Amino acid sequence: MTRCVPPTGPTAPLGGFRFHGTRPDDPNDVVPHEHRRELRALEVFSAWLNHVEIRGSNTLDTLVPEGDRRVVRHNVLDFGATLGSGTLAERAYWEGHEYEVDPGQALRGLVTFGFPVPDWRRVPLYESNSVGRLPADHRQWDPAGWKPRVSNSAFRRARADDRFWAAQKLQEMSDDLIRTAVLEGLFPDAEGQAFLVGALSGRRDAILRTYLPGVLPVVDPALDGRGTLTFGNAAANAGVAAAPASYEAAWFVFDNATGESRPLGTASSKTPELAAPAPLPTAAGAFVRIELRATTADHPAWGQPAQLHFRRTETGWRLVGLERQPRPSDAAQP
Repeated sequence: MTRCVPPTGPTAPLGGFRFHGTRPDDPNDVVPHEHRRELRALEVFSAWLNHVEIRGSNTLDTLVPEGDRRVVRHNVLDFGATLGSGTLAERAYWEGHEYEVDPGQALRGLVTFGFPVPDWRRVPLYESNSVGRLPADHRQWDPAGWKPRVSNSAFRRARADDRFWAAQKLQEMSDDLIRTAVLEGLFPDAEGQAFLVGALSGRRDAILRTYLPGVLPVVDPALDGRGTLTFGNAAANAGVAAAPASYEAAWFVFDNATGESRPLGTASSKTPELAAPAPLPTAAGAFVRIELRATTADHPAWGQPAQLHFRRTETGWRLVGLERQPRPSDAAQP
């Protein structure tokens, strides 16, 4: 880790952060880092950029002024070992496929006398002075198999909903945005430039195909005054999954003080629009909980319900909670 430097002014470096635990000197750092979505989902962004050197020594916490107080700002730095670069030379052949130290892999090699050839040794490569070394074709790239040089606690604990969240962010990186970013790199050869645009686009598409369907991909849920629930399907909208045969929803009146739920009934629809099976509360401050799932043979995870919580306000229903992978303690109350 980077050495911690005592603060001496309004802005001061505090050293790097770890991918587990919290900073004992930061009263706002109350969530263990291995449970922070930003750090668990960082695995997906690192895989997209092939940023194998993502580790605590390449982070920096800085004390910065915010209004009448100072807060700790967390940064990731040192992107020299990304894409096809190994910082000072081309990327090593194994990077992005194996950890620097992997006892299990070493044991397998010892038991088999090293005869099995790893899949990454058979992958055709693109190599150039400007790009470095990358797989030649990213259309079949598997982001779930990507590995940084060193494993960390946050990446090991990443859940399907963390990766879905990251994939949603990457959806915003259009081909035009990627092309513009690569042009800013001022690559000396048009061939390498065009290859890198295609590689980043292909890796983004592979991430969308892999992680958007990993949980029920409900997005933008809204509940109108008539009790009609509408929402989108991020995977279907992105063209990486077919729409399900149907959506089903179980409706409850929810007591936010006790956590108890009173069933209202169920509803189903072939479209992302469902009507409440009974009149909903009209008093401001009331809550409803909806367990939403989808029926499809292609993606069994869509059968695991997402929980939506809406609160009644003076102007209508407002979404206040969306759990794609509820904890067991969040299960419906009888």
